[in-house]
Amino acid sequence: MSKSGQLKTLAMLIEMYPDHDLYFLDRDARLLGQTGLLIGEIEKEHSLKNRIHFLNVSRKNIKDPLLNEYLKQEGISTDSLAQGKKVLFIDTGFIGSLPRHMISLFPKHKDQFNVHMIVAAADDREDRNPFPSTRVFGTEFSETYPNQDIFDGYIDVVHQYARLKYRDWE
Repeated sequence: MSKSGQLKTLAMLIEMYPDHDLYFLDRDARLLGQTGLLIGEIEKEHSLKNRIHFLNVSRKNIKDPLLNEYLKQEGISTDSLAQGKKVLFIDTGFIGSLPRHMISLFPKHKDQFNVHMIVAAADDREDRNPFPSTRVFGTEFSETYPNQDIFDGYIDVVHQYARLKYRDWE
């Protein structure tokens, strides 16, 4: 996605979901979320820093038995949802299987979740998902390949979660 497409996408998400915490699904959506943090610093919008989060979930760990604990650690739990927390999952796409699974873990609070895809399956596809897409801002994407971004760095996928006895960074 072009730089201007990223800015337009972020502006739209921030305005459309003002009372939601924004959870960018790593690896693909991380750059977009980091851009959001940068905008928050530049514009002195300190509330963005508290609203933007990153989740390291993938097809390799979405069924991990410690997923609920990981989500709780990242601020998504039955308790936080019972207190009124609203969550927006932002993913590059394509059919929304990861956000769908995470929402299914909290059936009593499913109305507190929203999902926004960067590139969702086209309307005429059999596997079309019900989530909105920002495909309109990705004008520099190839019509057939949704993710052409090339990153200088590399972010690996967590294959499974581990429970640590302590965390020395706190």
